[in-house]
Amino acid sequence: EGLAQLGLRVSKDEAKELIRRFAGRRKNTINYRHFLRALVPGDQVFVEEVAEKLREMIRQRMTHHGGGKGAARRVFKHFEQDSRGQITRDAFRKGLHALKLDLTDSEMRMLLDKFDLDGNGRISFEEFVAFQGGADASAGREARMSNLRKVDAEADDIGYQLKSLIRKAHREGVNYRQSFEHFDPHYAGSIDVGDFERGLRRLGFDVRPEHVRALQDKFAGRDGRIRYRDFLRAVAPAEEATAEQIAEKFRRMLARVGNLRKAFKHFDRNRAGNITRKGFKHGLESLNFDLSDSELRVLMDIFDADGDGEISFDEFVNFASNLSDSSANPARDGGLQVGAGDAQVGPGEAITIGLHKLKLAKLGSSSSSLERVFVQFNLPELEHHRSPALAIGDARKRQSIKLDFSKKMVVRRGSKERKQLAAALRSNKCRLNVELVGVKSSGRTKVLARAALDLQDALEDMEELEDEELSMYDEDDQLVARLSLSVTALDVLQALRR
Repeated sequence: EGLAQLGLRVSKDEAKELIRRFAGRRKNTINYRHFLRALVPGDQVFVEEVAEKLREMIRQRMTHHGGGKGAARRVFKHFEQDSRGQITRDAFRKGLHALKLDLTDSEMRMLLDKFDLDGNGRISFEEFVAFQGGADASAGREARMSNLRKVDAEADDIGYQLKSLIRKAHREGVNYRQSFEHFDPHYAGSIDVGDFERGLRRLGFDVRPEHVRALQDKFAGRDGRIRYRDFLRAVAPAEEATAEQIAEKFRRMLARVGNLRKAFKHFDRNRAGNITRKGFKHGLESLNFDLSDSELRVLMDIFDADGDGEISFDEFVNFASNLSDSSANPARDGGLQVGAGDAQVGPGEAITIGLHKLKLAKLGSSSSSLERVFVQFNLPELEHHRSPALAIGDARKRQSIKLDFSKKMVVRRGSKERKQLAAALRSNKCRLNVELVGVKSSGRTKVLARAALDLQDALEDMEELEDEELSMYDEDDQLVARLSLSVTALDVLQALRR
């Protein structure tokens, strides 16, 4: 009957002869192993047998753990040991070895191909479950490879648009570190797939998960995460990427220097009050920074905010505070801009928050590992915003940090957010909530202090809040910082009160 369904007509005698050739010791019966050995090349037969054995092992272990998706996840963890959500080729080999299944390289590749539905060389949890259920990824691989090539081409196009957007933002004053932190909002120091997808969508890119995975593979280092050096290599011209990495290293070095005036004099050999290109080059060489002429030019441009060909002491200090690319445009709304840009904002539809200067008190020995700080803020029912993270010196010393950051918070007429803000105003709860957050060398963040600014004051005094000094305290009511800020909100508040 099986042969007839395949369109093969044979006599009873011919069928008996076929069974004799296919059958093993048990006459008149063909099992799966004998069927494979008769039709499939030897190494593939072995891999098919291992695949069936592995499926049975997985099934038994899942039954032992109670069955279901949770049990499948526990068995998956046997292979996926680094908690990154996918099984690499090396981890797969180690997992098989632990199960006493030792394969040659070609056998390993063929077995991995049976799991690997998307052809990326790794096994996701979904692919693992599909294999256990009987799916064979090696079947129909050519069609999938064609689809992968299409996805890869689409991902290349998205990557080109992203690179163009970041380079354009860089020319307009947004440095590469700020662009990186658009995708790394928690300052973890690296970008995973979820961070990357959310960052792309905030920029207006319509991406599917397969696009994100393809882009992540193109951007990421060996461990599958995108670190700053990987990001630079992918989006910046080669000489700029090198200069930016040296700038990062140099900025960290300056953060450890207590006296920036003394560091400045290391480069200002003629005591002219400005660092020339020649003095900059000699100073870097004495610190074992070996740069080409083009790399030196790019690094000099990072310092030289006003473009006069020399570095002033103010520019030197701004660079150490991570402000070198933004000081020329202090009203800049930090970070990358969303793809299509904001729609036109009408009068009485936006509140502008300006952060000017942060005066830090001594933070104590418990904060000695802090490298950067940023300010985040929000109004009731509106999303949080934050300034760029700026480098700090010794956290045990008082210091002043120039922020020069502004953010326009849009509250359109008829929107849910506007109604909620009006309700907060009526109940005397319309406050700007502000937090000072420290970033440790590990990338971990810590809320250092909090404060709130009552916007009712602006409404009662009928004037904007200009250069207000907000005192910020920690949980023990110790003064941590004073923040100078402005709030332009009077037209919105008056409209809400009406």
